[in-house]
Amino acid sequence: MEGGDIDESGYYSSSYGSGSEGGSAPLRFIIIRHGERVDVTYGGGWTQRAFDQSGRYYPFDSN
Repeated sequence: MEGGDIDESGYYSSSYGSGSEGGSAPLRFIIIRHGERVDVTYGGGWTQRAFDQSGRYYPFDSN
């Protein structure tokens, strides 16, 4: 597999795009498995409540 490897635990890891070259910010991904759909749980407008104008996340429900 180009750019990454699957280790013995079954997790994929890659150093591609780590942000160390070029001074750009690294890409970040949040992956959620086996979860409930966020729009069903919190409603269709949850992003307007969870993120401010600058894109910072603020939790609005402790559940």
